[in-house]
Amino acid sequence: MKSKIGAVVALLMLASNNEVNAHRLSAQHRQMAESSGIFGKMIEQATASERLEKEKHEATLRKQQQLAEAEKEHERLVAEEEAEEAAARKKQEEEAEAAALEAAKNSP
Repeated sequence: MKSKIGAVVALLMLASNNEVNAHRLSAQHRQMAESSGIFGKMIEQATASERLEKEKHEATLRKQQQLAEAEKEHERLVAEEEAEEAAARKKQEEEAEAAALEAAKNSP
């Protein structure tokens, strides 16, 4: 249960980060276009496809890194949950064994 919650939280954070990054990039481009003259706008138009492709590639790399981090966190949470479950099972088995020994002592 905890691992599912952790995975959902990680995915929500990733989605939020991507939206923030996209907004920041569009604001930067808008500011560059407004501040440059006609030649700057011509150069920007000429290199727009290369720039967009580069930004897309960088965003993909960031996304892959974030997903790798989320995967590691998920695996850590799953391992932690499995350890807790194993400890609970061991405790339950020990209690059952103690109860069986007690029952054997008390039986005639």
